[in-house]
Amino acid sequence: MTNKEYFQQAFWLDIQKETLHAEAESLRPFAQKNEKTAILLERIEAEIDAVIRHQEEIRAVIAALPTERERAVLRCRYLCKMKWEDIAAELDVDLRTARRWHDQALEHTEIPKNYF
Repeated sequence: MTNKEYFQQAFWLDIQKETLHAEAESLRPFAQKNEKTAILLERIEAEIDAVIRHQEEIRAVIAALPTERERAVLRCRYLCKMKWEDIAAELDVDLRTARRWHDQALEHTEIPKNYF
């Protein structure tokens, strides 16, 4: 897995968290009445916890980057899901500079060993 692929997971983690939460909420009224539903609800909540832990890990990897500009560009791109034009405007730089900072940040990223 490349560093970029690692961060791209953040896009899908939010979607996964939202769908799991919606599923859990639809089951919650029945969980007290049905043991199988209660067990399924527990499993879904465990999956939500795992997704949140993964998001926290991605945030920690970004926080470990050497410069604030690298942290900012990765937060904007992968955590806030901003478009390149919006990132450049947010950081008050041109588009080329924003992409260069992104590439530098990816080069400086150290993915946790459990992803290889």
